[in-house]
Amino acid sequence: MNVDNIDRVFGRGRLQMVTGEHVEVFREEALPGERRRYTKRFLSSMGGDFRHWTEREWRILARLLGHGIVPIPDVVQFDRGAGGRSALVQTYDAGITVDHWATLLPVERDGRVLRHVFEDCAHWWALARHCLIALDAIHELQLVHLDLKADNVCIPYGPADFDPTQPGQTFYPQFGQIALIDFAFSLVSGEPLTTALPIGHHDDHDYQSPRLLAALEAGRRGNLLPTRQLDWRCDVFSLAAMLRRYLPTPGAGEAGGWTNRRLATALVLVRRLVDAHDHGAPGQRPHKELIGLASQVLHDRAMSASLAKGWRLSLTGVPAVDQTPTPVTRIAMPVGPAVARPASATMPPAGESPPAPGRGRPLLWASATAAVAVAAIALTWPWSEAEPTPPDAGATQAEAPPASPPEPVAAPAPVAVVVPVPEPAASAAVAAAPASAAVVAPPTVVAEAPSAPVVVAAAPAPAPVRRPAAATPPKPKPPVARKPTAVAAAPVRPASPPTSREAASPAPPFAMAAGPVRGRRPSTVGSGALQPLPTAVAAPTAAPAPAPVAIATAPPVPQPAPPSPVLASAPAADDGVPARALPDDFVVRANMLLNDHLPQVAQRAERRLLRVLHIAAGADQPWQNAEVLAAARNARLSVDEALPATGAGAGDARLLNHAAESAFWSARNLGQALALQTRAFGADASDQEVAGNLAFYYLKQKPARAEAARQLALYALTIPQPRYAQGRLEDWTTFAIASALTGRERDARAALYVTLALSNTVDRQCRIAHAAVASHGERLRGPTEAMLARIRSWGRSQDSSFCRWPPGWTAGVRAP
Repeated sequence: MNVDNIDRVFGRGRLQMVTGEHVEVFREEALPGERRRYTKRFLSSMGGDFRHWTEREWRILARLLGHGIVPIPDVVQFDRGAGGRSALVQTYDAGITVDHWATLLPVERDGRVLRHVFEDCAHWWALARHCLIALDAIHELQLVHLDLKADNVCIPYGPADFDPTQPGQTFYPQFGQIALIDFAFSLVSGEPLTTALPIGHHDDHDYQSPRLLAALEAGRRGNLLPTRQLDWRCDVFSLAAMLRRYLPTPGAGEAGGWTNRRLATALVLVRRLVDAHDHGAPGQRPHKELIGLASQVLHDRAMSASLAKGWRLSLTGVPAVDQTPTPVTRIAMPVGPAVARPASATMPPAGESPPAPGRGRPLLWASATAAVAVAAIALTWPWSEAEPTPPDAGATQAEAPPASPPEPVAAPAPVAVVVPVPEPAASAAVAAAPASAAVVAPPTVVAEAPSAPVVVAAAPAPAPVRRPAAATPPKPKPPVARKPTAVAAAPVRPASPPTSREAASPAPPFAMAAGPVRGRRPSTVGSGALQPLPTAVAAPTAAPAPAPVAIATAPPVPQPAPPSPVLASAPAADDGVPARALPDDFVVRANMLLNDHLPQVAQRAERRLLRVLHIAAGADQPWQNAEVLAAARNARLSVDEALPATGAGAGDARLLNHAAESAFWSARNLGQALALQTRAFGADASDQEVAGNLAFYYLKQKPARAEAARQLALYALTIPQPRYAQGRLEDWTTFAIASALTGRERDARAALYVTLALSNTVDRQCRIAHAAVASHGERLRGPTEAMLARIRSWGRSQDSSFCRWPPGWTAGVRAP
């Protein structure tokens, strides 16, 4: 361990990190006690322009932070690079990379020197367990990292005051704070991919999934469909390669607490990761089961004691020769956006063999398994065999155009999936398969219809053949006129056979997660779902909406009643359903919208607001409020992403909204106000004020229905309506309170910052914040103190007695 390595790992001076020519990463100078920061920007070099990947990485990080994902670095700022400068993203230090832990930090304790902490059995298992936990968190959001290796996984060290230059001090890896970094080339739901990923193939570092390599090759030829179909299996393959790299050599003794039995169990874990890649189904992730296996091993008393005991940095220890650093990501030359072309154009040229879907060569780390003679279990899974990848990973699909337009009863043209001939080392099952066999897509693929851009890029619709005028039948509807449903488990309709277009282009899970939401069936009401509200009329299924005069003068008293049977039997609505398909009764209609449509629409709305919240969090100066307001103006859902149109009920909705306000503020009748506002929402769900007020009444319930209020506030802030260009101040406040009550303190702070940008005076917002703390308790104190601290940094604490710092919580004003 030399001085250069100590500075490289623990230093606080500005240092340029080792990267490829396409990107530039600097560790910024930091004072003692200050969190280190890293600045990253992609460059225009190597004959290509990579600068747009900087903003893509920031968008992905902002989305993960908005969803509360923990194992990622915190973002400090994002600079778009005005004035000709390159954009850059700056994050806080996420810890020491696994590669640096393994190559630069030899450790010692009890008189024994280890090349790195992962030579200790307990630390290897802790690395495996927490990597699986981190991957499970991002895979739950349909995000695939695609470049998982030792220099993209970070583990902080403790204690914070550890000084590597002082002999005798102990330190330890904090596995619970593990973080994944470098998300620029990741795949995530809702993030567009218009160019091929510029990831190259590493010949000397076997960590890339064969599925990924086949998809990258297809992407460089202009076919992005295989890349869009990649899933979590690529990451578990890379994790298996990394873990196998740090396993001890068989027969090396019991150094680091390794025994033959523990080594055999570790090899089984690695083998199961590889099997999950080779044979796992995209919808059945093995993460929980494998996390349980690692947890069970770590429950051993000796393993727990090893993790609790620290290490001393060995200043004389030298890493082994074979522990070479993980190479930087290799970059392939970029290509332009994929253009639509016939599927036959993706076939290899004449005389050129298609790429093998399986592993082109045995894994470099596979031969170690045969050496473990005592590990009988591990020897039953030889991983040196080249198993082919399923057709959905790298197969090129070809579709022959039909000779005539599709008839209602005619079967679609068959779709042939070309399976490349495996290498001689392939398994016997593949070798025995006929070379001319056509692989037909499974029925579940038919239900997962692709989004429009994927269909266009994969296989454009063939031109219909004209017939004589006398025999021309009615022109059938094109198969893409109907938008695909977003329900991942949509039932397959056996009466409608799949079209050639649907079978040729299966939609990946991350593409379906961002699709339209109106194909959902009524959800089962549970403890966390929005409950159907009591109706305020005696006969909701037959009586028309009450006359406006009756509503304005004497609001009806809500009477508890069971949910209408119309809601339970209503068919699932598809995209483009006209307003008349919704129930006529406003209460039944509102319950259907709240239960069946709002949760997915709120997810889309949350993605729209992520940029607003991020900008507001970094707007430390008053002049930056203009950027916050500009971002809020652009955070709007498109018309087809909003809730279904509810017809000509806007007038009724306004009258019901005013009646609800009168019931709450004048009569102090929350139940009556909630019932009236629910009917107003059923009359016109596209009114920002109606949706926002309903969210407000949800917060006033005892206990507050915070999650329902948050979903409604998200929707109200993104309704495509110019009436409130930046969102209502009341809705931003409701969103902040609801976020705090649901444990999203970061969103609550940022939303309160937005209210400061929207409000002309800080006095009102300080009063509201104090009232929120008095009404809802400690969960609002942190966000409120953050808002008051910002007001103090602006020099405006003296504008109101409620804005003074430090706050006097005993003087809180209680809201009604």
